[in-house]
Amino acid sequence: MKRYPGLILVLVLLLGAAALVKFSGEVNNRVDFFLPHLIAADAEQPVQDLPPMLEGVSKVACVGDSITYARGEGTGYTDRLAEYLAVIFPRQHIEVLNRGISGEHSYQMEARFQRDAIATGAELIIIFAGVNDVGHGFDRNHPAGDGPAGTSLKDYLASMAHMIDMAKENRRKVLLITPPTIFEDVENPMDKKLDLYCRELRVLAQEKQVPVADVRLAFVEMTSAYRSSCNATDYLLTTDGIHPNSLGDKVIAESVMNTIGITAQSRKNVLRAP
Repeated sequence: MKRYPGLILVLVLLLGAAALVKFSGEVNNRVDFFLPHLIAADAEQPVQDLPPMLEGVSKVACVGDSITYARGEGTGYTDRLAEYLAVIFPRQHIEVLNRGISGEHSYQMEARFQRDAIATGAELIIIFAGVNDVGHGFDRNHPAGDGPAGTSLKDYLASMAHMIDMAKENRRKVLLITPPTIFEDVENPMDKKLDLYCRELRVLAQEKQVPVADVRLAFVEMTSAYRSSCNATDYLLTTDGIHPNSLGDKVIAESVMNTIGITAQSRKNVLRAP
């Protein structure tokens, strides 16, 4: 039998190159999945057309409590929002300002609204309040949530309405966020009261003709499905029943982006570590 050492060597080299390419592709896929930063197909080109709500917007001010403030730099829905905006609309250079202060009620946000929202020059203002207004009203002596540390529904709506009016008077765009669940349990008294505040906030938004990112609806549907399907009692979207974990922050950011008009396909085209 004739031997062809040259041909055999060529075949070995070709097979080795093919295996290397396959392995390299698999590694790249794994690396891309775990990258801590965002990736787009072309960093210079927008992923989609600019939605009307972002037209003329170079700065977004996010007013809220500890859910907005989050757990430090690089966390929270505001950081996710900033990163996605930078990749999807790279030419806009949209700055996102985190104006969350832990423990605040709506009336405290109202008191600093001129300084922390209007005076910043932000063309779009996001207002996220309600959990402390409700939760702080509950204590041992006030099981119905009518304690002096809480905020009445009337006062809550008045503060929210005033902030909306201030923004509109200064020709700013406004987006409201419904507060999520308390303890991820729609049956507990705190969350039942919060649900009432959210229902009335939706009505106010309709009257004022401002959009609402319905984060509460998303939290209720996801946590209810998790608990009923898995017979689970632990938290899915929060660290302690109140403050969002990484997945909870993602849900808030996705809801906000969807409300703004950033398409699901655009968000899908952006990769981010969980």
